[in-house]
Amino acid sequence: MKNSLLSDLVIRKGMTLSFQNERMVELKLSDPIGKGTMTGYLLSPHVMVCLVYFACEECPNMVPASQFSGNDIVEHIKNATKTNSVPRSTENSDTDKWLSINYCTEGRCETDIPHAGVAVVSETDVCVSFSHTSDEGYEPPRSFRYPLARYVGIEVFVCTEVLNEPEFSLLREADNDVVYIWSQAGPSAIFSGDKELIAQMKRASSAAQSSDWVQAKLAVLELLWALSRRDYNLAKPQTLLTPTQLHMAKTARDLIESSPTQPHDARDIASEMGVSATTLNGYFQKMYGMTIASYARQQRIRLAKETLMQGKRVSIAACEAGYSNPSKFAAAFKRETGMTPSEFRKQ
Repeated sequence: MKNSLLSDLVIRKGMTLSFQNERMVELKLSDPIGKGTMTGYLLSPHVMVCLVYFACEECPNMVPASQFSGNDIVEHIKNATKTNSVPRSTENSDTDKWLSINYCTEGRCETDIPHAGVAVVSETDVCVSFSHTSDEGYEPPRSFRYPLARYVGIEVFVCTEVLNEPEFSLLREADNDVVYIWSQAGPSAIFSGDKELIAQMKRASSAAQSSDWVQAKLAVLELLWALSRRDYNLAKPQTLLTPTQLHMAKTARDLIESSPTQPHDARDIASEMGVSATTLNGYFQKMYGMTIASYARQQRIRLAKETLMQGKRVSIAACEAGYSNPSKFAAAFKRETGMTPSEFRKQ
């Protein structure tokens, strides 16, 4: 008989939560939000490893960080999705302290940081966030935005109550208070290209998918231990953008996408905004991981590839992408794809 707790939940239009079994929960996105899934694996009552595959520009926060505890985690998710609010604890305990670790493998993610700006997480970044939900000043993110309209990553959610579980109690033997150290991450601390953290995130993900719960827990244990030895003062995100800076970057992107075949000079766009090209390119690169010129070239080559995939001639593809000089088109195409237009067409 199917457990009554394992029925599907429609959180809101375009978001459905499906409980596959006692260990696995899946969030599915559909219109009007977009497409994609986030599959969560429960390693314990206080640890969840998630695989994220999103094709959308924005996803509302599914369940605000709150007090998952005991064997009532599934029921708690149900209650949280119904109320869409953060239960406040009457006591200051580890049940309301949460650590989330997000590793981006493809795309970019941005989220608002109250009173600071916008944090951007890009490929090879590991973003660590610590939240204390009983704190009256705590403000959960309302949504997560994906400026490239896609996002692939691994996320680990940990309630600090996990230290009371036998498998993770070893962390209590550390010389320093690990919860205090984790709390130094604040709303966003980003470690870029940290090979140790990335390897542990991948191990936890791979083991969870294979239902190898022992290996998955070991990977998370090592991940948490590694995070207790990081200097969070050095990891504070340097990619924070203010709303004004974010608006400038998005305006430049929208201009390019509205007329991709036209030449777009960062100096002209920046002049219209009253900033230098260097400044605007800095905002743009933090947001999209490349300069305005690179993004414009990428969009033009995308059009050319679509034309070539239809079997049309290289000269037509060049015109469709806004190139009047065949040599410049061929050079730009090879720089972007690693092959000539003719080689791409023959694939």
